[in-house]
Amino acid sequence: IREPVLMPSLVKRFIDAKERQGRRERYVGQLPVSLGSFARTVELKHAHEVEKEDVEAWLHGNGWAPKTRNNYLGAVKTLFAWAVKMKHAARNPCDEVERSALPDSEIEVLSCDEASALLHMALEPVHRPLLGFVVIGLFCGVRPEEQQRMHWDAVNLEAGTVIVAGTKAKTRKRRVVDIPPNARAWLRRGK
Repeated sequence: IREPVLMPSLVKRFIDAKERQGRRERYVGQLPVSLGSFARTVELKHAHEVEKEDVEAWLHGNGWAPKTRNNYLGAVKTLFAWAVKMKHAARNPCDEVERSALPDSEIEVLSCDEASALLHMALEPVHRPLLGFVVIGLFCGVRPEEQQRMHWDAVNLEAGTVIVAGTKAKTRKRRVVDIPPNARAWLRRGK
């Protein structure tokens, strides 16, 4: 251990490091929520003193859904991987913590009637600004988070493509998505 660091200070240093690395704002903005919650439960411990049992007690003591527990475990695991690298901890206490089993459930898909109702709602003048978002999401499969980072100039109706830039994509890889003819028709109705 190069330097003992109390958990709240470790969390702050980690978040500052992620900001300096240019990580996405949404990711960095979520870290104070998950890591801040954890740091408050072990605020008097140094990073190298945190045990597997501390992590498990925190994960299972808040009433979170399994997916939330897994997401928060991932954040804390990443924090401690960084702490080990920075020599604030000798090991990662999360390495032995098991992920929560997720319930078996199908991905929900809109029915044709639901999709039609959503499209017609987006044609109403008050909702018209949402039409492009709805059409690109329904017909082209571009994720909502990706669309929120995009500009309309990424959509080329004449070429029938949407360019999802690497800086906008979840995977950070540029991709070109075809706009099917029925989607183009819906987008033209919105003009």
